[in-house]
Amino acid sequence: MALGPGRRAVCLPRRESAFRHASEKLPSLSVVGGPQSGQSGVPRDQQNQRRRSGTGNGVRPAERGRGIAQHSTATTTSGAAAAVHGVALHQQSDDRWAVPPWSRQAPSQKDVGGGNPRGGGGPSTSAPGCGSQSNGTTPSSSRVATLVSTHQEQNASFRSYMEDVAVVVDPYQVLDKAEEGDLWGFFGVYDGHGGRQAADYCEAKLHEVVLGELRATRQGGALLTDENVAQSIARAFHRVDDQLRLVGAWRCGCTATVALVHKTPGEIRLHVANVGDSRGVSVDSSHGDWRVSRDHRPTDIDEVRRIEAEGGFVTRGRVAGQLSVSRALGDHALKSSGVTWRPHICTRDATHDVALILASDGLWDVLSDSDARHTVEHCLADNHPERAAFMLVDDAQKRGSTDNITAMVTYF
Repeated sequence: MALGPGRRAVCLPRRESAFRHASEKLPSLSVVGGPQSGQSGVPRDQQNQRRRSGTGNGVRPAERGRGIAQHSTATTTSGAAAAVHGVALHQQSDDRWAVPPWSRQAPSQKDVGGGNPRGGGGPSTSAPGCGSQSNGTTPSSSRVATLVSTHQEQNASFRSYMEDVAVVVDPYQVLDKAEEGDLWGFFGVYDGHGGRQAADYCEAKLHEVVLGELRATRQGGALLTDENVAQSIARAFHRVDDQLRLVGAWRCGCTATVALVHKTPGEIRLHVANVGDSRGVSVDSSHGDWRVSRDHRPTDIDEVRRIEAEGGFVTRGRVAGQLSVSRALGDHALKSSGVTWRPHICTRDATHDVALILASDGLWDVLSDSDARHTVEHCLADNHPERAAFMLVDDAQKRGSTDNITAMVTYF
């Protein structure tokens, strides 16, 4: 992608997984007023059989590092994070596509451009129209987050390479002209299955498509109310899912959990949309945690009913006996069998929240929402909030997670 005028964005290699600053008419959509209470293959230089099978044809994003090591990074903005406090369910993990693996090429372990997230170096990629963030070079007054901590672990003993992606775009230039105190940020976690194709595509495109929908809403004369923001996000999910069909994402897809944070004087509004089983948990200053996403699995009775109503079926806890998530972007071979692009959307007043945790199912398979909240609290109590994501991932590994693990902790 080409950089916009005066903008600079940083994309760190996956072995140094920090932030990737990349810049229809739909059926009716319900906006949730509060949290839920429970609940590509990209061609490379080596062939590799995968536990999550999938094809590797289609889009090729710009070459990026594909290292297998773990790394974590925290980006500070302004102020210090306050102490926080959370509840949830243990969810069982499994490979999403239960079919014989298709041959695909393994990622290169080459680091493109070098750089260390601890030192702020690394290659850059573009983020047209989406603001810039370069480990502290953007004025803190223009960001919604005071600090963002991320950490990723391939879990090489169980996974041959990494399929998770974490994206931060802060500031996120929804407004054509900056308005005093009116700030937006975009935060996302994507977990690929059947290949990296869908996750890489979402990494490169989803935030741009959401931005375009939000701007189109404003240009149409409408205010960015909770309902209009939710509808804009839903249209973006639909468009990206259709684009994945055009680039050949038939037996590969990804979960997507994205958060739009809108900060105005005296209020923080949180909009979280998700498909699949990556999860978002908001932590407030009153020792509470709030799940702001919904796990979409074909073991959920509501999802089973929806799938059957759309002409599909569930067997062995999988859609059509194959896919262990019931909603995803991509997976077009199963779109007629009940796998849908439609996101669950939660809108929350986050004025008194201090942190948002986004993570892939590799973390939530072994940690509850309250476990994650306690870890964040301990890091804050020790005056090391930047270590929260690392501690979450490390805890998940110690508890026996067998999947790729990605955690992102955003402090407000």
